[in-house]
Amino acid sequence: MLIVSPDEPPAVTGPVIFLAGPIQGAKDWQAEAARRIGDRAHVANPRRPEFPAGAFDEQVRWESRWLARATVVLFWLAAEHEHRCDRAYAQTTRFELGEWLAKAPARVVAGGEESFPGMRYLRARGIPIHSTLEATVEEAVRRAVG
Repeated sequence: MLIVSPDEPPAVTGPVIFLAGPIQGAKDWQAEAARRIGDRAHVANPRRPEFPAGAFDEQVRWESRWLARATVVLFWLAAEHEHRCDRAYAQTTRFELGEWLAKAPARVVAGGEESFPGMRYLRARGIPIHSTLEATVEEAVRRAVG
């Protein structure tokens, strides 16, 4: 089942993979990840079709609920596709990656494009990062379903 913010399905049983990573300024990598996961696990996708003004608090609550429920948090560190001058690219993703590596490292599967800003540093710090979305998804599914 694909769970897209702000949807709240009545009951979800079984493994959930949360798709964490850049949204603003990034291509819709979440659609490809969800397609690759298919019906092997539930997918919590925070990318909304539209982000209305005033939805920030609702979005943070939704993400917090599904991150807590997730069996695996899949981080895809997508390259910047469209530059926005009003904020640093992937600023929330960087915070969340650090948070989840500190909180529950066994639940984190990370991958990313080499052109993601700071990738060299992340690799130098010894964070295991897959080089393709396909490999990242397969590792997340393996961990989620056993």
